[in-house]
Amino acid sequence: MYNQTISFVGGGNLARALIASFRKKGILGSKIVVSNRGKEKLLALQSDYDIVPASNIEAAEKGDVLILAVKPQDLQEVSLQIRNAVQKKNPLVISLAAGIDEETLNEWLGSDLSIVRTMPNTATLIGKGITAIYANSRTTPSQKELAESLFRLCGSTCWVETEKGLNLMTPFIGSGIAYLYLFVEALESSALKLGIDPAITREMALQTVFSAAEMALETKDPLHQLIGQVATPGGVTEPSLAVIRSGGLFESMDEAFQIVVQRCENINSEAPSSQPE
Repeated sequence: MYNQTISFVGGGNLARALIASFRKKGILGSKIVVSNRGKEKLLALQSDYDIVPASNIEAAEKGDVLILAVKPQDLQEVSLQIRNAVQKKNPLVISLAAGIDEETLNEWLGSDLSIVRTMPNTATLIGKGITAIYANSRTTPSQKELAESLFRLCGSTCWVETEKGLNLMTPFIGSGIAYLYLFVEALESSALKLGIDPAITREMALQTVFSAAEMALETKDPLHQLIGQVATPGGVTEPSLAVIRSGGLFESMDEAFQIVVQRCENINSEAPSSQPE
């Protein structure tokens, strides 16, 4: 893994998070090639992580592993641009783009490619991320091991057997971290309205969520049991939980998950079928 050249096409937030983890875990900056449409982000990555800046085509020409880190709506244009270089190099292609399936990618990039699709979250920046991984039938066992090893540098991984499974994991892994931040924001907002010191509300809210997660992981007790340990009959928590539940928390989360999954499916169905001119 440490001898492979890893190329990123796209240097946005998720690419930066992965690069940060790779560098922290010992991958040399000289082994990481990055291209990006905006020069400012590319120069910042070079300054912060000592990566090798490149054009899209240069990145595709150099990468033993080619990580596509562009937005789904930009992926076709970029893929057609680097298609010839990809066909010549024949790298392991890893896509971070939600919704674009491997058959579509194969059409855009050529044919007979080993393609791994992933759904990481932004906690990869601190090595605490979660990444769901799917590999197509052309991906060899050693390539699967390589892909998993790379993302294990950034946290934990889980494999899914189908691309549908990857779509289903997207709201849980990809979007879920944003839902938790929103919950922390709600805790902080309510605390401020009660007049609690603003200097401590953010830390208190985050530490509450962190300690709750740590306790659940350590004890492995069912969540309803852990809730019951706090919301004892006749106590102050029990009636407040009833208010939260009556506000449609579970129903809203169901709807949010469905929206993300449907959006993933729509992205691919709306993608044009194009061959290079």
